[in-house]
Amino acid sequence: MGQQQLLLIVIGVVIVGISTLIGISLFGAMSVEENKDAIVNDITILSSNAFKYYCRPNSMSGGNFSYSGYTIPVKLQSTENATYSIVGSPASNITLKGTSVNNTTNTVTVTLGTDGKPVSGSWSFGGEFQ
Repeated sequence: MGQQQLLLIVIGVVIVGISTLIGISLFGAMSVEENKDAIVNDITILSSNAFKYYCRPNSMSGGNFSYSGYTIPVKLQSTENATYSIVGSPASNITLKGTSVNNTTNTVTVTLGTDGKPVSGSWSFGGEFQ
């Protein structure tokens, strides 16, 4: 009788341990996905801001149909999700890049065209979360 009870306790501990490991793994994966979604959302806001600059005439501190001279507003350069930058020198297209604060190998990049729509985009979530 004592051996059966001991066996049931060991099996119970193993099942609880495996369940805990699976839960931790799922939480980590969801955390990365949520961070990526938040960065994409922030990039969308930056894209809108950049296109407003593109359409605004020079007399109103705009780009007069050019992304040249656009800078990311100070409050949007870094959030709790990522830090954002402009890749290259913008003219007719602008490339915005967000680098995750959780893992700097995780990035989201989008290139906007003259119509304000994305010409291309990608995300690179490196390390163990590919």
